[in-house]
Amino acid sequence: RRRRRQQLHRSGRRGRPLTMTRSIGCAIMVVGDARQAQSGQLLVKLLGEAGHNITQDRTIKSDGLQIKGELAMLTQSQSSQAIFFTGRTGNALRDPIGDAVRQQLDRRLDGFGDLLRSLLYQEQGSRAMLAQGVAGSIKRKLVFCLPGDLNTIEIAMSKLVLPELEYLLDQL
Repeated sequence: RRRRRQQLHRSGRRGRPLTMTRSIGCAIMVVGDARQAQSGQLLVKLLGEAGHNITQDRTIKSDGLQIKGELAMLTQSQSSQAIFFTGRTGNALRDPIGDAVRQQLDRRLDGFGDLLRSLLYQEQGSRAMLAQGVAGSIKRKLVFCLPGDLNTIEIAMSKLVLPELEYLLDQL
């Protein structure tokens, strides 16, 4: 058996290296209007800086049927291995994205939402329970639904998604 040399994470823990060994095709769907555009721009920036390829970057209406339709088309695409929805997913009580996507998932990654709320609790306190973070897979593609709040996107991407994206894809 080969032993992989472990590298240090930014946090100082041993584990998988932070540098990616391959570029992953990522589609970004901003749900809402121009007010949510910054969340999509931040995702493009963070994924690009990590060496990933942005295959699509669009804004769609906050409508459950349109979200499901876009998701169905994206899961058929050969160019995207990871699909990111952002925008109006901040409040679990009125979240069209999380509900529409959750119904379509083949497998859910419930720990993603739990970990995101735990990280947000450190900054926001009990208001973090309203944060909606949905992740899972459909047809061997990863799907993430992130709140539109820029700080929340930074936390989710830097602490949860980017360190594990390649590993998660390998598990599908």
